[in-house]
Amino acid sequence: MVSEKNPSAKVNEDRAYVGKRMAWVIDGATPLGVKNYTKTASDTEWIAERLNREFLKADQGGERWPATVLENAAVKIRQEFFRVSGLNELPPPAMMPSSQVAMLMWEEDERKLRYLMLGDSRIAISTPKITVELADNRLQRFDAEAIAEMYKLQKTLGISHLEARKKIDSIVIDNRALMNRKDTYWMFVPDKKAVEHVRIGNIDVEEKMKVIISSDGFYGAIGNMPGIESWEAMFKELERTDLKGMLARIRRYEESDSECREFPRFKKHDDASAVLLEFQ
Repeated sequence: MVSEKNPSAKVNEDRAYVGKRMAWVIDGATPLGVKNYTKTASDTEWIAERLNREFLKADQGGERWPATVLENAAVKIRQEFFRVSGLNELPPPAMMPSSQVAMLMWEEDERKLRYLMLGDSRIAISTPKITVELADNRLQRFDAEAIAEMYKLQKTLGISHLEARKKIDSIVIDNRALMNRKDTYWMFVPDKKAVEHVRIGNIDVEEKMKVIISSDGFYGAIGNMPGIESWEAMFKELERTDLKGMLARIRRYEESDSECREFPRFKKHDDASAVLLEFQ
């Protein structure tokens, strides 16, 4: 398991964990504006940490269904958010700190994994026969539009990444304002309505199967970094190194592409998290 903050950031707004019956990655998403509802270093980290704590409790046993675990967490975090913020209703989704979640649950007597996804954290599965990716792609098209425009501005105007990023602020703001609306994309906020839009399913456990859960700060390198053109290549590389070694390699590449021209992205570095499960 690995979870590291953006080297330029003060705190890590990701969380990752492998427990006795659950594994997850939580990727905090920064809201529009800085409100400091929770009177902490980061509202986004506060939400991610509270969600992580509720998952840790669930890992001890009891509930068998990921969506119910997330719904129960939403209820408790909502109550705590009101207590610490002094509010009596949630801010609009775009102004609310949120998280993207990918989770697996299993039972000892089953050869089956139950998965849940909300937002763009991803699950990749490798067996001796096939490699597949599970993704909630509802957010991807909005981010892709903004990144493509930013890259075009860099190339056509000959400006820096930072200058191009500022020029697409209006696109980013408009896209963020669409969050948790019908026919757009959904992320976790402490509201049952968001939980109703999770993607769930089952994965049959096979011999020699490997599973990676990761945030975009980790998997974003796939297809953009030399030698890691696909998930197949990522799993192959992880036979030679571990997750921490792979993340160190990703960081070196990001640093070498500080203007984000070879690997178009919103910022040079991001928080990055991944867990790896192996089944015999």
